[in-house]
Amino acid sequence: MKTFRIILFLLMAHLFSNVSAQEFQRIILTEDAKISMLTCSPGDELYSIFGHSAIRVKDPNLSLDVVFNYGTFDFATPNFYMKFIKGKLNYILSVSSFSNFLYEYMLEDRWVIEQLLDIDLVQKQFLLDSLSINYLPENREYLYDFFFDNCATRIRDIFYEGLDQMEFDYSEAPSDQSFRDLVANYTDPLPWPQLGINIALGSLTDRTSTPWETMFLPDHMMDIFRYARIERDSVSTLLCYPEVVLLEGKERGKAGLSIHHPMVVFWAIFLLGLFITYMDLRRKKTSRWFDTILFGFSGFLGIFLLFLWFGTEHTVLGRNFNLLWAIPFHFPVVFILYRKKYQNFIRKYFFITSVILLFTVVFWRILPQEFPFALLPLILLMVIRSLLLSRDNKGNKNK
Repeated sequence: MKTFRIILFLLMAHLFSNVSAQEFQRIILTEDAKISMLTCSPGDELYSIFGHSAIRVKDPNLSLDVVFNYGTFDFATPNFYMKFIKGKLNYILSVSSFSNFLYEYMLEDRWVIEQLLDIDLVQKQFLLDSLSINYLPENREYLYDFFFDNCATRIRDIFYEGLDQMEFDYSEAPSDQSFRDLVANYTDPLPWPQLGINIALGSLTDRTSTPWETMFLPDHMMDIFRYARIERDSVSTLLCYPEVVLLEGKERGKAGLSIHHPMVVFWAIFLLGLFITYMDLRRKKTSRWFDTILFGFSGFLGIFLLFLWFGTEHTVLGRNFNLLWAIPFHFPVVFILYRKKYQNFIRKYFFITSVILLFTVVFWRILPQEFPFALLPLILLMVIRSLLLSRDNKGNKNK
């Protein structure tokens, strides 16, 4: 219900606070105008766990107090969900009143921090004019990219390009962290989504990010902007005034190792599979029903990973080495596990599978992609079951 109320409020706020781009283009700011960057803390839902950034433009003499937001999209877009999955969904620069914007985060119990820019009136007007141009109907949409073109990077770029001789101090930027590491810092409270994201992200996310690139995350951009400098009258000064907390929210905790944690669940499945394998060897029977579930799930996941790699525009989902264990061929193969005439093929197939899986386990730490450690018991179980299936003979009974 809380999520429904928030979505309803956002739709109403967008409907009643939408201002035309032409109106903004006619605005001439006064000396009391202020432009600031707003940073919103991560939320509890998956779509909000990385936080948010926006630009506030305020001029009390003009009764102007609005927020430019690069993080919105239109649910009425044709084929919305398919475009979202394929990475072809355009995000939109929208404008709302500051009061509506703040109220949204009050509903979600999230922090909102403001960094006021110490710039002159000419620079403020230039930034507003730039935002107005971006807000034109033909310009306001852009193809969203989580790492390289999102609500934070758009703000970083418009400030960097609009303010002459702006320099960043990267002393507060995270060093020697990959994109995967940066994402993991935020997904920790949601262990299952964290696992899913880690599986979906390909090897491209394991390269070390540059300080400039870390600003795709609003918190990191705020930290870097804190020490950014701008040259004014041949003197280098800080770009931003000290941060001001506009809204206090709750602190986010970390997920503990509960009974529902992926690590616990997968080790439990491993122990169950180990017991089933022991009983199979003792009774000289093969529990093909268990292998159908185990390898069928792995194969289906592999097909999905292939779709993310070749069927979408998300470049960071390509070159995914999780296909070493989530082998797409498993899915069709499980449908012939019970067929006697294919048993010779089954033995050879799962012998090759066991070699690939053992290779994955042995070289776990040196592969060009970091695997979630929670997957280890599942992969070890597939090694054991593959070896069992590769040595299965006609004397054994299947069930």
